[in-house]
Amino acid sequence: MHRLLPALPTLALALPAQDDGRAEGRALLEALIEAQAGMAQMTAEYVQERTTPLTRKPLVAEGKLAFRRDPGCVVFFVREPRAAVIRLDLAHYEVWHPERARLERFVLPDDQMPRLLFDALGPTKANLERAFTVERCERVEGSETLRRLTLLPTGEDARRIASKITLTTDAKTKALRGFGYTAPRGGDVRVTLDKVELAAKADDALFRLDVPKDAQVIVQKVPERESAKGAEKTEGAKPPADKKN
Repeated sequence: MHRLLPALPTLALALPAQDDGRAEGRALLEALIEAQAGMAQMTAEYVQERTTPLTRKPLVAEGKLAFRRDPGCVVFFVREPRAAVIRLDLAHYEVWHPERARLERFVLPDDQMPRLLFDALGPTKANLERAFTVERCERVEGSETLRRLTLLPTGEDARRIASKITLTTDAKTKALRGFGYTAPRGGDVRVTLDKVELAAKADDALFRLDVPKDAQVIVQKVPERESAKGAEKTEGAKPPADKKN
């Protein structure tokens, strides 16, 4: 469901003489902002590919994603390679392992990492101008309509988390079809979206992580210098010291 609204003013992002498709990128971002203007929630099927300097082949996961714009929250309902629920809000990063009845909860030192992701998934003119500059726009190989936009975080703290953010949009439908990031120490995460649906009202039940009372709950406070690592974790965190049952 994509609702078209009147065009927004052009984003104030300066272009150099050779713009590497940045003019098209700005136009696609404006179209995406218009399409998502009334969005409170986005759901989609997803496939994630993660590469690191230590892996020969990408680590692949797939399932369903739910994103809520306000208050910001994203949940990954992982089906493969094993069932899990991954939830990120402005204060916590949580991983629920149903087979082991174990919840791993990471308390974030600040909201820098989640805000970076939420600003990319639900862009507005204000947060794009504040948080990103457009570096490149290129056609996705094998597709006539998909375009991959490369965004550079403008803040020093944000660049410690991700050296760049990518958004994949459909030039024809104006829909978000993927996102990703590159970690400063190397490694890429790329998420492809399918069956994307936007809703004007969020289903808050999707964003609650209810676990059984007898589940093992492991809590770890993420040090500020390691905050970028939380963005790369998807499962199998090292057991922290503080445990609650």
